[in-house]
Amino acid sequence: MMITGKELGLHMKDHSAPLVELLQKHISLNLSRAKCLGLFIISMLNSRTVNMSLLCNRMPSGIKSSFMV
Repeated sequence: MMITGKELGLHMKDHSAPLVELLQKHISLNLSRAKCLGLFIISMLNSRTVNMSLLCNRMPSGIKSSFMV
């Protein structure tokens, strides 16, 4: 059964809804973990880094870095 982004309650500006749908289809994750992983992957692609302190500034959730870069 294919679940759409609207059914999942995904209305994100960062376009992670299709990625969350893909993760839900192929990996058995609950919805909140799939959303978190989707946002994390999109943030890595947008910022072109895996540096956690830089990524937290790019995520739309308002996560703050513990130190200034």
